[in-house]
Amino acid sequence: MTSYRVTFFKNLVNSNGHQFKCPQGTVEIRRARNLDRAFQAAERRYERAKKICNWTLYADVAELETAEDSGSSLHLVEPSSHEQFTPNPCGRRGSAHVGHAVSHG
Repeated sequence: MTSYRVTFFKNLVNSNGHQFKCPQGTVEIRRARNLDRAFQAAERRYERAKKICNWTLYADVAELETAEDSGSSLHLVEPSSHEQFTPNPCGRRGSAHVGHAVSHG
């Protein structure tokens, strides 16, 4: 089975006006049937660790890294649409949209 590492990031702007991703936390998932289940498990663990009801309160984006015997890859995970979230994010959980794989670099 594949193991996963999910890192949650907040998009911030530095003093020069340049945007950067600030890591907010990392969750290790040792086993999951697929990418979606791994992210769902990481999402729940992150929310419990931060004592929040929705990970988007603390992070804007997440990167999901897979590790297999054949190598590793990195996937970008974003909320599918901020309009899908209710004004009180604790009221309803948004769905995640998994983007294309990107390389380290």
